[in-house]
Amino acid sequence: MKWWNARKRLPLRSLCALSVTAALLFAAAQAADAPANFAGMWRNEMLPGSSIGAMFEFSADVPFKPATQKIVDHRKALRATGNSVATAHLMCRPTGVQGMSSPRGPVLIVQTPDELIFISQEDREVRRVHLNQRHPRNVKPSYNGNSVGHWEGATLVIDTVGFNERGVLEEKTNSPLSSQAHLVERLSIEGDRLTDVMTIEDPVYYTRPFSTTRIWRRSPDAHLLDYDCAENPRSDDVENLTFETDWFKPVCLRYIRDGAADEKVTCKQPGKKARAAAAER
Repeated sequence: MKWWNARKRLPLRSLCALSVTAALLFAAAQAADAPANFAGMWRNEMLPGSSIGAMFEFSADVPFKPATQKIVDHRKALRATGNSVATAHLMCRPTGVQGMSSPRGPVLIVQTPDELIFISQEDREVRRVHLNQRHPRNVKPSYNGNSVGHWEGATLVIDTVGFNERGVLEEKTNSPLSSQAHLVERLSIEGDRLTDVMTIEDPVYYTRPFSTTRIWRRSPDAHLLDYDCAENPRSDDVENLTFETDWFKPVCLRYIRDGAADEKVTCKQPGKKARAAAAER
């Protein structure tokens, strides 16, 4: 009776924390029986020569098609003049392949016999990898695509299709990614390091498949912190951005008057293309 009364007096927040902890411990125990245990907290280990701001820089030359090279050169030229092309990451949308594979903040991996769940601090992204399953017959396009995995010894092979054409492969040049893109990853662990060898095939924008490597380090002391992204930007937040499509254009803006934020938020009706695209989603 005393135990019951004591439990009743526990704050709801404490009970929720205990429930989450118990679930993570249970998942970790199940993962221990797998060929490799990816469960836990991880941080991106930047490759030699890259800067902390790099988000998905390739370690090899990217085989652009001529038309793709023109797109990339145009976006580089805009960047050189103090402008940038609006991307999913800049507009608080999911960053997809490049953001999830080379995150700036920590990532929590929850592992069960049936799936791996990647929870990223930045942009609050969640990626699910279903184990020992096939892709659905009709994959609904998304930023991260649909991922299925299988074991080859102690290596986890992840196959991803179903991208929605709104993400980019590399944040610096905004390398495009089409709906026909196909990503294969091979994840392995040695000590406290996780190696992800990624092979990308996209016949729309690239002449051949190409590979790059991401390395994460286990960081048990890391925590997922708040990530505050301005989903309703002010005009001065986006005035130097070039919007190549209507996908990322903000509908509402808070204007600046006399150096202070105006109390009025101005919204405009999306164009016909934007409304049609929203209706399809």
